Amino acid sequence: MEVAHFLVKNLGSGVGRKKFEVFMRFSLTVDEFGLELARAAADELYRYSQLGIGGRGITLLASMRWRGLDRTMTHDESLKKVPGPKAIDPVKSTH
Repeated sequence: MEVAHFLVKNLGSGVGRKKFEVFMRFSLTVDEFGLELARAAADELYRYSQLGIGGRGITLLASMRWRGLDRTMTHDESLKKVPGPKAIDPVKSTH
């Protein structure tokens, strides 16, 4: 949802949808947002709410920690402030 939100917000619903469909062709793992992950996300929110991170970002962070992942691709400035995971900005990246 983070990707869809960014694309639609920045490119409009028509182009954003087309770009999102391209993104969805990649091999992805989608975590079920159950009670255990909701509690983990709330714990992250309690810890990092002062950074301005919202519900989508916190849920992403909790899922990353759940799976033992240490990097993500995001344009979310608040998520980039969280210590630990490396956040790569696809908009600013030169790689």
